[in-house]
Amino acid sequence: MSVRVSSTTSTFERAKKAVDDAWAHAAREALDPQTDTDDQDLEVEIAHATLRPLLRHLKLDDELRELDAAWGDAGELGLRRKVAHRSTGTWVYCSILDLMGQILTRVELDLQHQALGAPAVETSPPPVEAVPHLPFTAERCVITARNFYGLRDLRLPLCGVSLLVGANGAGKTTALLLLKLLRFALDRGLPEAVGVVLGGTHGLKHRDAAEHEPIELGVQLDDLRWTIQLRPDGATVAHLTEETLCDGDREVFHRDALGNFVHGDRQLRSDNRLGLRAVLDSQVDDPAVTRMVACLRSISVFHDPDLHALRGGSSAALSTQLLSRGDNAITMLRAWHQRRPDRQRFAFVLTGLRAAFPGLIEDLDFVEAGSTLAARVFRPGREAPEPMRNEANGVLAMLVLLCDLAAADDGGIVAIDEPEAALHPFAIRTFARFAARAARKRGLRVILATHSPVLLDAFDGSPEQIYVLERSTWPGPTPLTQLKNPDWLRQFRLGELLADGELGSNDERG
Repeated sequence: MSVRVSSTTSTFERAKKAVDDAWAHAAREALDPQTDTDDQDLEVEIAHATLRPLLRHLKLDDELRELDAAWGDAGELGLRRKVAHRSTGTWVYCSILDLMGQILTRVELDLQHQALGAPAVETSPPPVEAVPHLPFTAERCVITARNFYGLRDLRLPLCGVSLLVGANGAGKTTALLLLKLLRFALDRGLPEAVGVVLGGTHGLKHRDAAEHEPIELGVQLDDLRWTIQLRPDGATVAHLTEETLCDGDREVFHRDALGNFVHGDRQLRSDNRLGLRAVLDSQVDDPAVTRMVACLRSISVFHDPDLHALRGGSSAALSTQLLSRGDNAITMLRAWHQRRPDRQRFAFVLTGLRAAFPGLIEDLDFVEAGSTLAARVFRPGREAPEPMRNEANGVLAMLVLLCDLAAADDGGIVAIDEPEAALHPFAIRTFARFAARAARKRGLRVILATHSPVLLDAFDGSPEQIYVLERSTWPGPTPLTQLKNPDWLRQFRLGELLADGELGSNDERG
């Protein structure tokens, strides 16, 4: 009995914190009318997704029915705003917050009565929190590449949520592959990264590049610029190559193809590591190096979700980092649910699933069998869960996409190839909304490579966030608002222009 009380108290504290966070956003809106109202909506959705399982666990059927009636089918009632005049100003907040507060007060009183008769028990210590991620900050973040596969001169800005569109073979997937290469190279060095990520050097250099022109990759963070060259050497690339980091006019370090490696007034040894990693590992504090490393460390690239493998469950041991195809999404979800600092990640995924598939999903839990972890789905109004493996491909695909966003550290770079695959148009629009919220709330830089008219339509009001790659136009990609007159664009749905071949057509003759 006492163990149950302890567990329930922990669940109650999570729900109370979620409701408190929602009220905090309402207070910010009252103090600052310019505050984005979508933030309060998201916090209220998270609070709702956290409170329902608590009521179901406690078998408080009356409160559950009361909450559901006030919420509506998809939150259309609960998210309606009401006005209250208080000493701090006029509050405009989601109507369901009042009821959530009342229900939590009742639950708290019940728990206090239970605790009075419960003997003390020794509980396990809270889980150890992971070392916090240090987000990089930059007004302007640009990924660059010259003569890399089909990318003659790439300059890809990353800010908020951006869509990358273009014809088949224009280089969208290659741009995402470049990000994956940079992230892998930070940990394992360029030679191994080229072998693992690219599968070798065949076709590595752009067909129009002259013999003397290098393959060059780079990142720009405001005035901080890092570049590195790739020199094919058999099936991989040479580990001794030109690499430079400059902060404005100051050269932070430089390494040449002969192995000369200078950082300030120090001479460093060259090896298979990136120069960035070598300076970082030398234990010398250099803010410019730390900032660029933080940028590369933040990169996550996701593609081709393996839904067949996911139906069979995830390896229970793979719970530290989400894999690029989402194979371990279920294990990550359970880990987020169990780790106090990560519970908002779990709530984000659950809330997104419920928004994308109204009336289909209420909650998730997990069952471990040997080394495999499976998920189960609770339906609204049903006590017995159903195996996640029976869900439609679209549900599994949406789960992986939401995990892609949830897994990123604040301020991180998230790249997803063709997120529209297997999704109904309503789910695509829901994903776009949650991606925008994650970018705004957590500072994520999200790049989505897509062929989806529905996804473009979701950005009708933000054409400046759409970039078009064309095989014959460099540097690229070109912002849509430079490619087409903004006044002309306002006359059409962006998805319609994509479907009609006005944007990213395979026929670039115009």
